Amino acid sequence: IYDYPDVRVALSEHFDEGKEEGRAEGRTEGKAEGKAEERLAIAKLLLTRGVDMNIITETTGLSEEEIKA
Repeated sequence: IYDYPDVRVALSEHFDEGKEEGRAEGRTEGKAEGKAEERLAIAKLLLTRGVDMNIITETTGLSEEEIKA
């Protein structure tokens, strides 16, 4: 039979681990979203400056469809 305080400690540790994993995933996703937004902003700027679409796709790594969207 499990001693109640031991179970509480184990659950607390697992909960804390889960929270940290969630935070790490959130940071990773946030960074990826930020980079994608930055690439789109650069593409928009290049488009307004009349830069050729092929150069924009090569520079940003975005597809022509992503840029047009």
